[in-house]
Amino acid sequence: MLEIPTAVGFLRSDISESRRQWDEGRIKNLAFRLGYDLRKIVVFGPHTDRPIHRLRVLVSRLDIDAIVIPNLEHLGGAAPDEIVQVADVITVEPQETYARWVIAPTSETASGMDESALAGPQRDGRSGSSAPS
Repeated sequence: MLEIPTAVGFLRSDISESRRQWDEGRIKNLAFRLGYDLRKIVVFGPHTDRPIHRLRVLVSRLDIDAIVIPNLEHLGGAAPDEIVQVADVITVEPQETYARWVIAPTSETASGMDESALAGPQRDGRSGSSAPS
C-alpha cells in the first residue's frame, strides 16, 4: 500500500497581509493537486523568534515530506538549506519545487569527482546527471 506524502503549508502573516485567506486557499489547492496530505498551515508573524529553525523542528518532528508556501518571500527570499535538508519546498507562485538532496554533497567533490554524479533532483525533477544525447 502506498503511503500518501505529507506536507505543511507555511506563510508569514506580515507578507500575506490581507491576502492571507487567498494564500491559504492556494496552498491547500496546490497540495491537493500534487497529492499531498496537508497536515496544517503554519502562520508566523514578523516577531516570531527564529522562524526557519522553528519550521525545521516542526517538519522533523512530524516527519513531513514537503512545505508548501505562496512564494519564496515567505522564507526570506530563498529556500534555506536548513529547510531543504529535511523537506522539499514547493512554491505556489511560481510553481517550483526545491527538492531535498538524494545524496548529499561531500568533500569528495573537491577531490575531482564529477559533481553531477552527487547532485540530487533538480527543481524540475530531473537528476543531477546529464541524459545521453
